[in-house]
Amino acid sequence: MINYIKTNMKRILVIIGVLVGVVILLQPSGTKHLEVEHEVENGVPLESLNKISYEDTIDLTLKEHQDSITFLAETFQINEEILTEKLTSNFKELNLAESNENFDKTVVDYLFKLEESEKTLFNNKRTNGNKDKDYIVKLVKYFSNIYDNVDFSIAAGIAKVESGYTSKYMLNKNNIFGGMYNGNLIGYKNIEYGTLKFIKLLSEGYFGKGLVTVEDIGRVYNPMINESGVKTAKPTWVYNVTLAMEDFIEVEAVDTTLLLSLKNV
Repeated sequence: MINYIKTNMKRILVIIGVLVGVVILLQPSGTKHLEVEHEVENGVPLESLNKISYEDTIDLTLKEHQDSITFLAETFQINEEILTEKLTSNFKELNLAESNENFDKTVVDYLFKLEESEKTLFNNKRTNGNKDKDYIVKLVKYFSNIYDNVDFSIAAGIAKVESGYTSKYMLNKNNIFGGMYNGNLIGYKNIEYGTLKFIKLLSEGYFGKGLVTVEDIGRVYNPMINESGVKTAKPTWVYNVTLAMEDFIEVEAVDTTLLLSLKNV
């Protein structure tokens, strides 16, 4: 036996080593520690963390879109704290957690409804702000992105033909598109709101009804009766809008962070 052990010492040591390793691996010594580690995070039981996760979702979502909330509160002239409270209390109904990409559109739609149901929350006094052409074009770009069925270049082209982005008479009323009511130019409370109403009109009254070309839009927006007695768009208007559109082919995307930085310049 002794001779056998001496002869096979290396093999025996290998076997012993393997057996020891297997025993160590099978030991449950780290199991409890692992369970505790997974059950507790930063000293707070995960069960407790799960209970406040929905509140965290609300807080994180609103913070992520803080610039949009600020900009849209100023656009509609509603107190930002009140708007934030409204969004918090209606978070689930508005499905804000699932509408990350459409957050701004969801809030805009909500604000238009709120204007009807709680008018006293809004200040409708006409205010002045940045009415620089480049800023207004960026507003058109931003709101055309929210109402994504609207062709930005057509919208920008129409506004250029109607106001040139420079008409003092129209800009004093925060109206860039020539909108009329009872024969009078419509006045809006600020240039942002007036631009929003213009894009909303195009979205719902034109593009949303299948009027998607300059000619289609012109039949309603700037019509005439031709020699055959058919209602059509004024050729001069169609030409001018089409020509103006070329100025807006390469306008970059705009967000509310940029708009806020330019708003009061």
